[in-house]
Amino acid sequence: MSITFKSTAFKGSKESHTIAFELKKAALKAQPKLGSGETFTIYASPEVGGSNVTVLKPKSAKNLSKEDFRVLGGQVYTEFKKVKSKKLSLSAKSFSEFSDILDAIQGLVEGFMLANYKMNEAKSKSSKNGSVAIEVFTQGLKAAEVTKLKPLLKESEAVSSAVHFARRLGDLPGNMMTPTILAKNAETLKAPGMKVTVWNKARIKKEKMGALLGVAAGSAEEPRFIIMEYKGKGAKANKPTFLVGKGLTFDAGGISLKPSAKMDEMRYDMCGGAAVIGAMKLISEMKLPVHVVALVPSTENLLGASATKPGDVLKARNGKTIEVLNTDAEGRLILADALSYASEHKPKEVLCTATLTGAMVVALGNSHTGFFTRDDSLADKLNDTSKASGENLWRMPLTDDHVSDMKGTYADLSNLAAFRGAGSATAAAFLEQFVGDGIPFAHLDIAGTAWNAAKRKSYHASNGATGVLVRSFYEFVKNS
Repeated sequence: MSITFKSTAFKGSKESHTIAFELKKAALKAQPKLGSGETFTIYASPEVGGSNVTVLKPKSAKNLSKEDFRVLGGQVYTEFKKVKSKKLSLSAKSFSEFSDILDAIQGLVEGFMLANYKMNEAKSKSSKNGSVAIEVFTQGLKAAEVTKLKPLLKESEAVSSAVHFARRLGDLPGNMMTPTILAKNAETLKAPGMKVTVWNKARIKKEKMGALLGVAAGSAEEPRFIIMEYKGKGAKANKPTFLVGKGLTFDAGGISLKPSAKMDEMRYDMCGGAAVIGAMKLISEMKLPVHVVALVPSTENLLGASATKPGDVLKARNGKTIEVLNTDAEGRLILADALSYASEHKPKEVLCTATLTGAMVVALGNSHTGFFTRDDSLADKLNDTSKASGENLWRMPLTDDHVSDMKGTYADLSNLAAFRGAGSATAAAFLEQFVGDGIPFAHLDIAGTAWNAAKRKSYHASNGATGVLVRSFYEFVKNS
């Protein structure tokens, strides 16, 4: 998409086939409520033959947040596509009665751009996502507001591009998104200050990542360990923030085979890795003055002749041994080696994410990402991040009881808890055992929010990957 700014007032143009959506508080009417919200009418300019569009407004007008406007932008996009226009014109005057005009405009434009995504690469007649020109008529804004708005909308362009990048990685099927292909996609992200290193199977073995190798043993596809380091201009000589994402490009469950129903969705088991790769794309494009390292352990989890068996014992990079009671609890295994590697570099903090447990879906559904940390300061930062990004994060419990449940019988740890409950918390407790003492650590479980969440947010695709946490990781690093 392209964004242009015009200082004149919007008057409409039949030649440009522009539909001008003008938001006005006065448009609120006493209409039947839809769900928990109210109807909100967006007026199309009569000069171009546009008709009015009614969409859902989440809250009362005076309390609308930037995220509310993102959702509104997604709804506008849905209606916009119906009229098959190529240009969206926004009049800043229309936002004049909202408490934060810039947040309102940025939110709506960002939601509109986020909605402009569709995965159809595997179709015989594939096409790229449609190109839409966005015009912003700035009359009614102060000069200082225009100066602030322009970089905000450029940021929104970069945000939508990074989220789309992450969605694409998640949506491509397993034969089109192997560990090797995932690594090559990461290597395309070239920017000043960015360095991408990829370890092959031989290097992974040399680095003593036994847990990652154990998961990869059943597949003909070689594993990869992706390291992305970005050091922006002006970054202080401090310890880097580490972002660690699970890159399971397809998960059949190994010997502990998953049910066949919906197994095709296990292409999405690498959405944690996609999130950190997408975040690094955004961080580097916005040239943040920060030092960040992203790690993505990547493999398939299949059941070949050499696959790890239930009862086998693996040795992780930090020397701890793990009894594999269920080969379908593989995400925590590959993350164990990545977290061990991160800890060796004495990081400022470590954020780890994965589509890790079905228990998280049971606990929080697809509206919230659960996060686990013992560090109250880090929890506060994540809560602030949630408000800034508009992505719902919810703190979950992590205690010594959960660690006790992960103790092994024939090894230091088991990869399955002794107690059936609290599956997400015990998984987080397992991961914690591979993080060095004193390092602030949080695990974010996106099993419920990584895909098929269109009913929650209008700017998500009707099905498929959401690109969740790209925005959150960006906001966390930007404000850290």
